[in-house]
Amino acid sequence: MGGLISLYLAVRYPDVFAFAGVLSPSLWFADARIFSWLKAQVSAAPRARVYLDTGTREGNNAHDMQSVVLQARALADVLRARGHELRYLEAQDAEHNEAAWARRFPAALSWFLDTLPPAFTPLRTAPGSAAVAPLQH
Repeated sequence: MGGLISLYLAVRYPDVFAFAGVLSPSLWFADARIFSWLKAQVSAAPRARVYLDTGTREGNNAHDMQSVVLQARALADVLRARGHELRYLEAQDAEHNEAAWARRFPAALSWFLDTLPPAFTPLRTAPGSAAVAPLQH
């Protein structure tokens, strides 16, 4: 459910949560109400940056796996139509588990960090150390 709550927070509060990592969202949850909620959002606030992905082997059978991918594609379409910046990935043969998400997480993080404004550049050194230098991308 982490993907859904991340998406909700970034869309509902884009001035607080500038981006969301929506890895393998459980779009079926609550009868897929996230779609109608997203379509109902009217806001002059900035749009969220969303990294969305899904695995092509998420589900218990071929029908479920296809449904998961089709729902993720539909979500990508809704987000684009609503003006959100989107990076979408379908991970071939990836299942709905922590190992699959861990393999994809660096790509999401890299996309977020490469586009941060200079004031948010992460630091290479640990807090309290004498030298503080920006990470080199």
